[in-house]
Amino acid sequence: MNKGRESVNYKSVVSETEVVGNIFLNPSILDKEKYYFTEMDFSSELNRTLFGAMFNLHQNGVTKFEIKDIENYLADKMKSKAVYDFNKGSEFLKELSKTVSLSSFEYYYNRLKKFSLMRAFSQKVGMDLSWLYDDNNLLDVRKKEAQDKWLDEIEISDLSDCITRKISEVELEVTYENKNHVYFATDGLWEYLQQLKKSPNIGLSMYGKLRTGINKGARKGCFFLRSGQSGAGKTRSMIADACVLGCSEYYEDGEWVKVGNPQPVEYIMVEQKVEEVQILMIAFLSGVDTDRIEYHSNELTKDEEERILKAYHIFNHSKIHINILPQYDLTDMKNNIKFAITDRATEYIFFDYIENNIKMLEEITKRAGGKISLREDQILFMICNALKDIASTFNVFIESGTQLNGEWKTSEHMDSSMLAGGKSMDRKIDYGEIMIKTSPVDIEKIQHILTNSVYPVPDIKVGIYKNRGSKIDNHILWCKANKGICRIDPLFITDYNYELVSLDEDYFIIEEGEEVVKMFTTETSNSYGAFEKKTNNVSTNEQKKEEHQEEETKAEGMIEECEKGNKIELKLEGEDKPFVFSF
Repeated sequence: MNKGRESVNYKSVVSETEVVGNIFLNPSILDKEKYYFTEMDFSSELNRTLFGAMFNLHQNGVTKFEIKDIENYLADKMKSKAVYDFNKGSEFLKELSKTVSLSSFEYYYNRLKKFSLMRAFSQKVGMDLSWLYDDNNLLDVRKKEAQDKWLDEIEISDLSDCITRKISEVELEVTYENKNHVYFATDGLWEYLQQLKKSPNIGLSMYGKLRTGINKGARKGCFFLRSGQSGAGKTRSMIADACVLGCSEYYEDGEWVKVGNPQPVEYIMVEQKVEEVQILMIAFLSGVDTDRIEYHSNELTKDEEERILKAYHIFNHSKIHINILPQYDLTDMKNNIKFAITDRATEYIFFDYIENNIKMLEEITKRAGGKISLREDQILFMICNALKDIASTFNVFIESGTQLNGEWKTSEHMDSSMLAGGKSMDRKIDYGEIMIKTSPVDIEKIQHILTNSVYPVPDIKVGIYKNRGSKIDNHILWCKANKGICRIDPLFITDYNYELVSLDEDYFIIEEGEEVVKMFTTETSNSYGAFEKKTNNVSTNEQKKEEHQEEETKAEGMIEECEKGNKIELKLEGEDKPFVFSF
């Protein structure tokens, strides 16, 4: 804690004053996304008062500030007006108008944010940062100059990393006896082997049991990369994974499939509007096509209306957060994910999707002092490296996507050479797959499988080119797409010689606790989308019938419907008031 160092304040009054003066003369600064301000950035009461007044005036349409505007705004705010008057605010603003440096705003803004960051760690967390920047030093001029030079040169994201790394170092020092992590060959091995008998090294199930059988589920600490040609459905299949993890059930084949307790999920999107993602998620949960929801809502059947209402109810009780992040750089990406982890206890992150953009280039060029220019594959590798680092450090699951380059049109072997921006990205991933629409040539090659089976003709092939911890890689997962409800349903697996491959019988966790799901081999499985829920005893057909009847009875008690003209009212379990949906 900071006891004995009360004088440490991490203030740069000059930077604060320059920033306030620049905003006063140029209010459009407040419109630029690259600049982010809060009242906490200003340690001086006068600067904080002036900033708050200008920010609120600008929010209400003022595009050019006059002293009288600020004074009128403060007139009925007694405390703020007293601060303004006591510090001779009018004279202060007049002086700023003459002396402020418009050309140096960027420098003072960056310095302001660095001091604001250090002040927050010092005051809110109680950290002594004198090892980093000794704000109490008044006598050692050489040390002061060296620290100021270092502070000017470091990026704010790197400054933040310096502080958080120190926290990690202290944590390791206190909680880990063996700092070097050097073990004798069998240290802890027997205990781990016994643990695996009780709890296999697998993650929660995602959508499609064959796919989960291949990649062993959404394992924490892992980074999955899903790539595909445009229109193959990688975003929609990512949404399906997010819904299965973040919601309790979804509709399929005439019934609601329970998938366990909702997990904390963050869905980060860079292109779509939030409404688009919301509709896709409702479509997945309800099994009602997005086109019918968006363009033919007046033609929906009563059954579809009911399913949409129940899907809304499920979605409303989910643990999914949708995060909009257009034109991001490395700092934006890392900070958004870390905030979701620390603020919302998020454990499953979907980042849609990895790309190079102008903001990313600007940040990397600035970090390099404009001295180097990185290739696109190097930048994309840096993004993958950052995502994998977050997954490992915070023990969370991350799934992301990329586009493909032109190789997919000519190459028969689906591997990382098809990834847009180069194959270097696969060095940091734990599981990688490529989604491509099937061609007539593909169907010819698997005709011997389709002829003697009940499988529908697949329209998507998924090449698994990397799969740490599993023997299934360099294989093809053949799928049937229903993109209107965000379903890419796995059908069967082949090797690259187009011979059918069977998965061994295995078990996969679907929720926290002891309950597991049994994964059947390809030959005995007749359901390619949902899992069949099992307890310690295998269900008989009679038990299944009884369970189904119980579910029907429960559903009848849960939904009370009555038609009133052109409306349906649904009373859902756990809700005080019914949902009303108009035809």
